[in-house]
Amino acid sequence: MEQDFIDNQLSVNLDSTDAFEGPEKLLELWFAPNEFTLPFSIWNNKSLFDIPYIEIENLLNKVNCQILSHKRNNFIHAYLLSESSLFIFKHKLILKTCGTTTTLLSLEKLLNILKTFINNKLTELPIFTVFYSHRSFMFPEKQLLMHQSWDDELNHLNKFFKIENSKDFIFGNDIKNKWHFYVNKGNDKLFPQVNSTNDITIEILMTGLKNVKIFYRNEKGIDGHINGIKMMEISKFNKILPLDNMIHDAFAFMPCGYSSNSIKDDIYTTIHITPESEFSYASFETNYPINDEETLNNIINNVINALKPEQYTVTVCYEGIKREYLSNKLHNHNQTDIDASHGYRVLCAEFL
Repeated sequence: MEQDFIDNQLSVNLDSTDAFEGPEKLLELWFAPNEFTLPFSIWNNKSLFDIPYIEIENLLNKVNCQILSHKRNNFIHAYLLSESSLFIFKHKLILKTCGTTTTLLSLEKLLNILKTFINNKLTELPIFTVFYSHRSFMFPEKQLLMHQSWDDELNHLNKFFKIENSKDFIFGNDIKNKWHFYVNKGNDKLFPQVNSTNDITIEILMTGLKNVKIFYRNEKGIDGHINGIKMMEISKFNKILPLDNMIHDAFAFMPCGYSSNSIKDDIYTTIHITPESEFSYASFETNYPINDEETLNNIINNVINALKPEQYTVTVCYEGIKREYLSNKLHNHNQTDIDASHGYRVLCAEFL
């Protein structure tokens, strides 16, 4: 599939010299268990795909990032951003942004967009489930607004979602490497008979990267997407999942750094790398369904072998998945396994 959109000027001129904060803020908003269960009374036979492109740009401007490029299939619109990625399905939205982006400011803006283009009677976000998470920031004092502390972030989330429906956790023994996680259930009355969605999100959060030379570039004035695809092929990031014919989008920043999105049907992966030795960081994320221990082992090993981090954390947020598929690989690595409520469990394992 051809590139659906590319900002050529931004792709050539974007410079990441002053970038510093790799760990991303991850906001995931589910408006229904799947595209077929969006409540008609709210969505009027529409979906998130009915939001105009200009409004997606306006939403991201509120967060302080821009669209580099955009690829799509029938299930996912995947946006590669100046600071990480955005994935829009018909029934859910995944916003992952690094640096000093103001991710949670997207909530009010998104409500206004839905009121304008979906239902002008909305008074709150019609959420099925919401997740928010991030690793400890390397430079928390440089974050903006509510993102300077976890308590402030929770207070902001509580303005939009009922606190009695929420749970939050902080995982990890290393104070510099903790993982913060929040989950909230929306209005159950809209979804009276919902079966498990078999949802899963796997993240690998890495520091102390040893294999990062290929993520530096010196050619000014060349589209970062050309170099990005070269980096993807050299690192074999296009082979992490056992899937053929994925649609890939990758970008190499100047003078260094890398981002990529890959999609096939309703499966996505995204990878982001900040290679500078003083604060090197990389993240990998996918919703690829895990059906056996070998699949999980292969995915983790493919990522770790490509980047060779000194430390990494694996997080798995899952629903309806057999736990034994996940346990052995993560066993005895400072593993925490908790009931996050709302049908979800969360595993977090530190490899230090």
